[in-house]
Amino acid sequence: MPKRNSNSTDINEAPDDIRTEYSALSNYFNTVVTFRFTTLGFYLAALALIIGSGATIGKSLLLIIITISLYLMELRNRALYKNLADRGMQIERKYWKYTNEKHYDPFYAHMMKEELPKEDNETIPSKPNEDEAKILGQKVPGSFIRHSWALDILYLGVGLYAMVQLIYLICKFIFIHQIY
Repeated sequence: MPKRNSNSTDINEAPDDIRTEYSALSNYFNTVVTFRFTTLGFYLAALALIIGSGATIGKSLLLIIITISLYLMELRNRALYKNLADRGMQIERKYWKYTNEKHYDPFYAHMMKEELPKEDNETIPSKPNEDEAKILGQKVPGSFIRHSWALDILYLGVGLYAMVQLIYLICKFIFIHQIY
């Protein structure tokens, strides 16, 4: 807990408190990342079960509901992930003095690769290179190598598939039953 200086109303955070908070942030950060991929596994299993057992209007609606619900959870996880990383970078910078040429050395600053605004008399080295991969021997820019981007494509693709399937099934039902 923060300690109060008896001569002041300011709260001064003790180094042990900051280390404890950083450790808790790291644990929670790992939990959020694990939850993202556990949710993805659940989603893919649900897709296989729903799509593999034949198409119905009810299953299409269920697929749309599951897709929207899990995508909203994914968006919330991204916000938590970012908030945790921001606080981790703040601790690294403010309390542990990873500034100037050491700015990108600690875990969160290196992983997030975000440029922070310069403070007085501070020099921040250039931003580290983005992660890169090769596909068929060709480099792919780091901006395309993101879990979030892949999940956006998956949720969007499945959502569109479910909506097209729902429209098709409704039109088929109307045509067969001659309901106008």
